Amino acid sequence: MTSLSTPSVLLVHGAGLDATSFDEFAARLRRSGFDPQAITRRGYDGSDPAPALGDHVDEIVGLLDSRPPESVIVVGVSGGATLGLMLALRGHPSLIAVIVHEPLLGKAAAEQHAVISSSIGTFLADRSPGAYAAFLERLVTPVGWHRLPEDVRRQALHHEVVVRSEAPSFANYAVDIDQMAHSPTRIVWTVGAKSPSWRHDAAEVGRRLGCEIQTLDCRHTPQLEDPTGLLAALRSLGHRS
Repeated sequence: MTSLSTPSVLLVHGAGLDATSFDEFAARLRRSGFDPQAITRRGYDGSDPAPALGDHVDEIVGLLDSRPPESVIVVGVSGGATLGLMLALRGHPSLIAVIVHEPLLGKAAAEQHAVISSSIGTFLADRSPGAYAAFLERLVTPVGWHRLPEDVRRQALHHEVVVRSEAPSFANYAVDIDQMAHSPTRIVWTVGAKSPSWRHDAAEVGRRLGCEIQTLDCRHTPQLEDPTGLLAALRSLGHRS
């Protein structure tokens, strides 16, 4: 187990909910001895959205290139977890580990893939008012969406254009099973205890492929629903505060 003095933690957001969803969690990490940075992915900063998921991973790699060896933990949630998984499989000398909350695997997790692909297809085909909010509600579950802080939901609703741009890439993502089974990076996969069964089925696929599975007291947004559990997942990597 790696012993870390002041590890850097890169926080990667998913679709809709942006880097501000990590504000309170990042503050908690600082108080706990970590050095967090919440990444605002391309498109969410007003720039043109990245055309492919690999472009987002490239930008994270650019942040890692200047860091010392084994000095960074990446924490990704939702779509950010999928990017974190892609990064882990690519590998990088600066990486200690990645923590990924409910990433996509593609057809390797058949029910998850079917549910997410169908939801994205419904969203992309519907330009009516309310279609985007309905998509976010399906993504985090209706209960989870309505329990999010009002300011987080309001901020997420500003990002419809970028979400419509990147959603097809998430729908079409498919993990390389052989590569995942021989990941060069330690992968801790977290899943919400209150999440739908198909998210737990996907986590079981991750377990069979060598991921460490931890269950948190949440649904799809642990940084908001269970920051204590997400912090514990970080501490499990060996940090000494």
